[in-house]
Amino acid sequence: MSTNPIKQAAQITKAYAEDWDGLTREECKEAGFSDVQCNVLVPALGKKVKGKITADEQKKLEDAGFAKDFIKNLAGDDGNKALQSRVKWLADRINPKMDLGICQTNCDANERFDGVIELEWIGPAAAPAVPALIVALKDENWGVRSPAAWALGKIGPAAAPAIPALIAALKDENRNVGVSAAWALEQIGPAAIPALIAALKDKNSGLLYEAAYLLGKIGPAAVPPLIAALKDEDRNVRYCATLALGKIGDHLAIPPLQKMIREDPDLLCRQAAQESFDKLMEKFR
Repeated sequence: MSTNPIKQAAQITKAYAEDWDGLTREECKEAGFSDVQCNVLVPALGKKVKGKITADEQKKLEDAGFAKDFIKNLAGDDGNKALQSRVKWLADRINPKMDLGICQTNCDANERFDGVIELEWIGPAAAPAVPALIVALKDENWGVRSPAAWALGKIGPAAAPAIPALIAALKDENRNVGVSAAWALEQIGPAAIPALIAALKDKNSGLLYEAAYLLGKIGPAAVPPLIAALKDEDRNVRYCATLALGKIGDHLAIPPLQKMIREDPDLLCRQAAQESFDKLMEKFR
């Protein structure tokens, strides 16, 4: 095996990408890695972790730059195929409807949870697993649904196909799932704006206000659609759009808010517009 630690890591990933037990500490040592390096590789690639890394070992690892280089190089020429293989395998594992022999006995909630958590660790490179994570958002176990939403957030903008499912998850009966879905939508960013604007019309007041809050969190990219929403026939849409504009604090909202204060037929909307307008005046004064 190559003496280059990054190439070693890539080869190990390839060797264990389809091994459910992953990389063991013994196997890592046999491959020529040091104890410190194995303390990074085993948690990343395996399930049989024995012992935790000490503060001194962590410092040595950081000083050597090994952990940073390893993670970086997983997306490089040597590691990319290995990582893709692992993502595909994990995606298959978390789908409870997979018709694989191994899943008939092993794909219980704990197995699906483990797969989702590992995809979360992988982050943006786990984008090919988005369809499987969308399935996981409807898992019967909230302990799978919540980390699935979180994993989609870790993937970021590439998880945009999951936006409708995440919007639905905002109404999940379990609050943890809703919180994770909200965070995921925030991480996906501007691509979620049209769906969040549409959610302002939902009859569920909790979803309505959650959508307005998220539009405010996404920031300036949400301003034009929110300004357009100030003219919506639904008073709830206008009201929530007004609050979101106040939270974002973009100067472009000043003229339409002034007009709303003067002309909106609903008292609460006019009051909300005045509140948001005052925030903007204080910011740009």
